[in-house]
Amino acid sequence: MSIPLGSLGFMRNYGIELKDQERLESLMCLDRSHIEDETLRHAPWYQAGIPREIALEILQQEEIGSFIVRDSTTHPGCFALSVRVPKFENQNGISHYLILKTQKGVKLKGLDKVWTNLTALVTHHTVMPEMLPCTLRLPRNSNNPTFKDSDKDDREDDPDYQRLADFSTMMSQLKM
Repeated sequence: MSIPLGSLGFMRNYGIELKDQERLESLMCLDRSHIEDETLRHAPWYQAGIPREIALEILQQEEIGSFIVRDSTTHPGCFALSVRVPKFENQNGISHYLILKTQKGVKLKGLDKVWTNLTALVTHHTVMPEMLPCTLRLPRNSNNPTFKDSDKDDREDDPDYQRLADFSTMMSQLKM
């Protein structure tokens, strides 16, 4: 498997040599066979080894609420949730949240609520923001080599979803 041509210049900016291409593909989860949890192996939002810098680059081009869950590099055994947020929440538009593993599951640092697994945490936060500044939505940018057209949904075609999205947008603007 090879890295898409559009990504090569970007990867060189981070000092990644072409000879490291195979390792990079594994880190970027293009080869997801090493992920033990079957659910996470197929979850497009879980990018195990993606570096924080690449998560930032990908999410900068996405809509508010777009996110990536990745393994934390600063807290081994934990996960990091990187989210595209409104600029009034964070000047660069991206916030990072630590996801801690507990005996009963996983939780966001700073929250007492525990979910049985990452999928449950993500699903909950696509509906309820809790401590996050917005609800989560999957990234859709085709520049991200790990997302395919089949990962997109058609919620915007549903008029009920659109009314709910308009309401959510209005409520988030009122927070300003």
